[in-house]
Amino acid sequence: MPLHQTGRMRTRHEHHWATESDHTTSEGVVAYQRCACGQRRVTLARPLGLVRDDLARVGDEPG
Repeated sequence: MPLHQTGRMRTRHEHHWATESDHTTSEGVVAYQRCACGQRRVTLARPLGLVRDDLARVGDEPG
């Protein structure tokens, strides 16, 4: 009996983030980024050069 894949097959790769838009806020510069694989993330670059990329979950587009 063959095994069937119940979900999409995923392969691991190094993301190559491209900034779709960025905005200056009181906390720093917020950037909305997307990888060619469809994953998205949000980063915050603080004025002192510190970057936080844990502001939003990296994941698939809703749908």
